[in-house]
Amino acid sequence: MNPLAKLPAFLCLTASIGLFESMIHPSTATAQEKTTEELLQSIPPRSKPPIVVLKLDDLSQKEGTLLPSFKRMATELETRKIKGSFGLICAVSWPGAQPLQDSGPEYIDWVKKLHAAGLIEIWFHGWDHKGHTENGEQYCEFNGRTFEQQKERFDRAQKLAEEKLGFTFKTFGPGGGASKFPTFNDDTLKVLAQDPNIKVMFYPKPLDEPARKLNAEGKAVILNRVPEVNLERKVGDPNFNWFLSGYSKHATADYFVLQGHPNTWDDAKFAEVLKIIDFLIEQKAVFMTPSELAETLRKQS
Repeated sequence: MNPLAKLPAFLCLTASIGLFESMIHPSTATAQEKTTEELLQSIPPRSKPPIVVLKLDDLSQKEGTLLPSFKRMATELETRKIKGSFGLICAVSWPGAQPLQDSGPEYIDWVKKLHAAGLIEIWFHGWDHKGHTENGEQYCEFNGRTFEQQKERFDRAQKLAEEKLGFTFKTFGPGGGASKFPTFNDDTLKVLAQDPNIKVMFYPKPLDEPARKLNAEGKAVILNRVPEVNLERKVGDPNFNWFLSGYSKHATADYFVLQGHPNTWDDAKFAEVLKIIDFLIEQKAVFMTPSELAETLRKQS
């Protein structure tokens, strides 16, 4: 059967192709050479539908208003009756952004309602998502700091979330940035293991021995990612064709964590993201929050 027959008409259009990071994602060349129709026809049948977690980073408030990109994303998910997750930053560092401590009632009430509705999980994306310099080296927030310094950031964030939002974070994903070092270190994992609330971690690199150890101990479920299957080729660059190329190569994966940064998307980029989501809906994908996926994996193991 022609796979295009089951898709909405707009998905049959060729997605626009932009620049790509060939060293990081070597499969992009294939996506650039093939049309959307050819890519769709190349997707092998799956034994069962995939589970999908939408990992949407950098939720915050700007100049007293809700960020329109996240508000739009929430509406798109609610319209489709699918689940996702927003990574909240507690004390945002960029111009015009307001820390959670100073956020107004509109933002606070909106986040509370999202959490209560159960479609979108709010997770911990960092205290300030700010890079810092130690001994002349640039690090992301959760690296280059001691266990005590990182624990203090976790503790402050959990206390503030409980005071302002009425709940604590169950999932953690470290913030990235311009650094040659990983986004976290061994002390981050030790802090996570001691936090009584965190049960899930978005792991920004292939599973290694520390990740497997945490999983085995049962304290936290580590969610892996497939680099070739993502909402964005690089930060702020969603592309439907590139996604299809990676998806076709990973027909045996049980789940996908798809990362995106809604604050960087204009209308054209939103259109690419929605093509991906609607394609996955056509694939009968099961959309879960990170906590739901973690519980599913616990039961399976």
